[in-house]
Amino acid sequence: MSKVDKFSIDHDDSIFLKRRFGEILKVERLNVGLSQQELAEKLGYKSAAQISAIESGDRQIPHRDIVRFGLAVKVQPSTIALMLLQFRYPALQHALSLPEFDLDDPNNRYELLDVFNIKKRINVL
Repeated sequence: MSKVDKFSIDHDDSIFLKRRFGEILKVERLNVGLSQQELAEKLGYKSAAQISAIESGDRQIPHRDIVRFGLAVKVQPSTIALMLLQFRYPALQHALSLPEFDLDDPNNRYELLDVFNIKKRINVL
C-alpha cells in the first residue's frame, strides 16, 4: 500500500459518534427547556432545521458558536469543545491526550505513529 493508513475509525463508527454527540446536545437543550426554534433564535440561526441537523449528527456546531451554544444550554463551552473533539475528531482528541515524547529518539517516533494505527514506518525528517 503506497498511502499511509489514517486513524482507523470506520464510516459506521464515525456516523455513530456524530449521532451520539448530537443526542447529548439534544438532552442538554431539553434540560433547560428550550425548543429547537428557541435555541436557533438564541444562536441567530435562520431556522430550527439547523439545530435539528446538529442534533441528528448531520451537521456539527460551527466552531464560532461553541461558546454561545454552551451558554444557551448551560453547559461549559470547554465541555462542548471536548465533546466535539471526542465524538467528531477522535484522532485529534487522542493526540492531545498523549504524553510528551523524546522526538529525537526514532523508536518514540514510531510508537507515536503506531498509536494512530499507521502500519508502515515513516522516515520523519
